[in-house]
Amino acid sequence: MCHRYLLDAPRTAAGVLSRLAERFPTRRENGRAAARTYLDTFDWRLYRDAGTVLSDAGDGSCSVRWDRFDGGLRHRAALPAPPDFARDLPPGGFRDDLQAVTGIRRLLPVVRIERRSERISVVDGRDKAVVRLSLDHGTAAGPTRRRRRLPTVLRLARMTGYERAYRSVRRFVEEDLGLAPGPETELDLALSAVGRRPGDYTGKLALRLDPDARTDRAVRCILAALWEMMQANEAGLRADLDPEFLHDFLVAVRRTRSCLGQVGDVFDEAVTRRFAGEFAWLGRLTGPPRDLDVHLISLRRHRAELPASVRGDLSPLADRLEHRRQAAHTRQVEGLDSARYRRLKREWRRLLETDADGGGANAARPIRDVAGERVERAFARVRKRGRGLSAETPPEAVHALRIACKKLRYLLEFFRSLFAADRVNAFVRSLKRLQDDLGDYNDLAVQQSELQDTARELLAAGGADAAALLAAGRLVDRLESRQAAARRRLADEVGRFATARTAAELDRLLASRPEAPDADRGAR
Repeated sequence: MCHRYLLDAPRTAAGVLSRLAERFPTRRENGRAAARTYLDTFDWRLYRDAGTVLSDAGDGSCSVRWDRFDGGLRHRAALPAPPDFARDLPPGGFRDDLQAVTGIRRLLPVVRIERRSERISVVDGRDKAVVRLSLDHGTAAGPTRRRRRLPTVLRLARMTGYERAYRSVRRFVEEDLGLAPGPETELDLALSAVGRRPGDYTGKLALRLDPDARTDRAVRCILAALWEMMQANEAGLRADLDPEFLHDFLVAVRRTRSCLGQVGDVFDEAVTRRFAGEFAWLGRLTGPPRDLDVHLISLRRHRAELPASVRGDLSPLADRLEHRRQAAHTRQVEGLDSARYRRLKREWRRLLETDADGGGANAARPIRDVAGERVERAFARVRKRGRGLSAETPPEAVHALRIACKKLRYLLEFFRSLFAADRVNAFVRSLKRLQDDLGDYNDLAVQQSELQDTARELLAAGGADAAALLAAGRLVDRLESRQAAARRRLADEVGRFATARTAAELDRLLASRPEAPDADRGAR
């Protein structure tokens, strides 16, 4: 257990130590210098899990530890270098637990701290330490590497069995010295110093729309949030740091296209058509590398399920897929470096920043009215396609149902703040179950096709032996079996969703109002 206190300018470290020595018997300890780097994923998965991973690098070695915010230690390991991914840790509980939180995301340096500590102990009559104290002086540097001085911090550390002494010292620090408790963690203090806020990025939309706002202003608010998401992920996408940068970028592109096409009649027709075409181009640019990311991730997962004796036989296919992914990534970056993309960025920002009338028939209408109409229309398409689903429905029709569900989900995410949160959340959960089954069915079909195409390419190029082809066939058989099971689940889930009961739930949702309207709404 540890408490922290910030020293303001009038209270110098020397003065604090002098006052403590006057009040308690103390013993000076050896000072300590340390440098540590806090790691987290781009979307703060560790922080959201109430923990931190930090690395202390030394000469040719690195100590990595995972702490809980309450001060407890989850795991510790000695490594040659800081890990880039959870999978870089040795097999065991640390790797498994960390991977459960971070998934496929890269561990990025969030902030680096260089600290020097003056340490003393409060002792009892036998000169035994009963409370540990340290005064920490240091600097912090964020991703820009510009160093910022940290406030001096007094830390009190409790010793087991000496709670009474700890309470006495803590009371003296707070009441006699007048020091106020500081940030709960060293990480919070360092992030504040470098101008960062934990959780400053999330892939989820968190919009607050005024129900009475003009539709063109509300739509600009939605599109601006999606644009910010794209820009936040562009650098990581270019650097190929991990697959989720491309995923979030591409989802923002797809949501943008969906907003332009589904809300409708907001902007001048020529403007809508132009930008719909440009974002379609951007989707074609980023879609293929994302598909290959998904194939590689799936191949690793399915490969692990095969007997160990045949897993290595799939290496030629994995290498071929990785080669294709790298080529697709190169083409993607070339597109992002193009004059066409630079022009799109300039003109799109100009559209988002203007407050002029959108020019469409719905531009001046209240967003709540337009939102209700569009959600109803999207649900009607889902229900119509779902009603016709059967065992004989061709895969193309199943895919069309999946796209219709995705468009409905996007609309509900855009307009979530206009309706009662509990009703929206319940409806989205029901829709998500259907989407998951549709996605599983589609992914399994695509993965089979991709494996077969890759195997044929390798065979034609003379890069696959019989063992690789047999292993690929074995994996395709497994995928076919899973696809059949997914199709059976899908029929049940569609039957539950495309009902009059779900339609009635949607009617109640669209008639609802937010429980606690926020006075500080956007898109006014």
